[in-house]
Amino acid sequence: MVALPTLVTEKNFRRLLSSTEKLLEENSIEDWKLDQFVKSLTEMLNDMQKSMNRRPSSKQLDEYKQRVDILRRNIDITKLV
Repeated sequence: MVALPTLVTEKNFRRLLSSTEKLLEENSIEDWKLDQFVKSLTEMLNDMQKSMNRRPSSKQLDEYKQRVDILRRNIDITKLV
């Protein structure tokens, strides 16, 4: 069975999202890494939203977006400090 690109993207997205959240929670991530991870997450999320076949549900996409937004706000906070 060949994996569809969107499913692979979602799997990679979920893995990076949970890892980034965990690192942030443990306060063991450097600012520049957090910034790069959030950029990658945003790109993957945009790819999933644009996909016409086998993309996650709208509800799931909204949840992903909210979680990425929380990470993005943490970047903004660290830049102010």
